[in-house]
Amino acid sequence: MQERRLLTIPEAAKEIGMARAVLWRHVKKGHLQTVKAGPYELIDSEELERFKAQERKPGRPPKSAES
Repeated sequence: MQERRLLTIPEAAKEIGMARAVLWRHVKKGHLQTVKAGPYELIDSEELERFKAQERKPGRPPKSAES
């Protein structure tokens, strides 16, 4: 079993091969839970694994009808 770690947004993005801005967008939308530690938002490694296991379609999401 892998040891649980707290990762910064840049570390987490690099680990899963995602741009930092895209990962931030997921955090802001509530798709990922973070822990606030001073000026940093940290992601638990288990939370990151849960997020990584979710099915996501590639590319941009379609625009909503309200936009």
